[in-house]
Formats: sequence, structure tokens, C-alpha cells
Amino acid sequence: MAIDESNLPKAKEDLIYKIKEYQFVDDLLLNRVNFHRVDFSHQHLINIKFSNCSLRGAFLSNNVFTNCVFKNCSLITVLAGKSKFIDCQFINSKMYHGWFESSCFDRCVFEKCSLYGADFSFAELNDCIFLDNIFEETQYYTVNGKEYSQCFKASFYNAKWNGELISDSFFPLR
Repeated sequence: MAIDESNLPKAKEDLIYKIKEYQFVDDLLLNRVNFHRVDFSHQHLINIKFSNCSLRGAFLSNNVFTNCVFKNCSLITVLAGKSKFIDCQFINSKMYHGWFESSCFDRCVFEKCSLYGADFSFAELNDCIFLDNIFEETQYYTVNGKEYSQCFKASFYNAKWNGELISDSFFPLR
């Protein structure tokens, strides 16, 4: 799972331009590319396969991702709030402290990912599958003297954690 981000080549400007300016990118394989802190907000990305890439600190808010794959990627501190992920796969990726607040995940798979401290507040996870993930030490916040995890306010609909249906009380109070 550990990719050496220091040895990844920076994304070339023409590739960044293509993704940003075309607003709609389809069927692209990206392997071993460093997109550190690149702003890809307000995009519609379809069939993009990110493999061994770093999107550390990238700006992915207000996006639509359809049938995208993030395999062996670093999504550490990624800002992807208010985005929609449809039929996407997150495989063996680091998502530490990623911000996915108010995002929607439809039919996505999270497999062997580290979701340490990820923020899914007010997110909807519909028909998603979680397999062998590390999802501990989530961020907590206090409302009226009660502590909640940032995942507690996420809505899970027909989502499964290692084969078990996630209920409303799956992420309990601290």
C-alpha cells in the first residue's frame, strides 16, 4: 500500500490542462503521476484509472467521478467535498484525513484502504461495499455536550462492511 510519493514525476502541464479545460475526461489510464495539490474542482471524470498516483492535498470538490478507479493511490488530505462518486473503486489507497463532507457515493467499493481520520460528515453512501479497511481514529466533534464521529452523520443505505449491513448505529458515540 505504501507508494513512494517523493519519486513520482509531477503531472505535466498539458495533462493538467487537458483534465481542467476539457471539463469532461473519458477513458484515461494514469500510472505513477504526482497530482499534489492540483485543482481539479468542478470536473466530470469518467473511466479514469489512477494507479500508484498521489493526489495528496488535491482539490476535487464539486466533481462527478463515474466508473473511476483509485488503486494504490495517496488521497491523503484530499479535498473532495460535495462531489459525487458513481461506480468507483478505491483499492489499497491511503485516504488519511480526506475531506468528503456532503459527498455522495453510489455503488462504490472501498477495499483495503486506510480511512484514518477521513471526514464523511453529511455524506451519503448508497449500495457501497467496504472490505478490509482501516477506519479508526475518525475525527470527533461535540454537539450539545455529546461527542459524535465525523462518520456518524453520514447516511448509509444498503452499505456493507465486510459483508455485514451497516446500520444507523454502526458508528456509535465515543
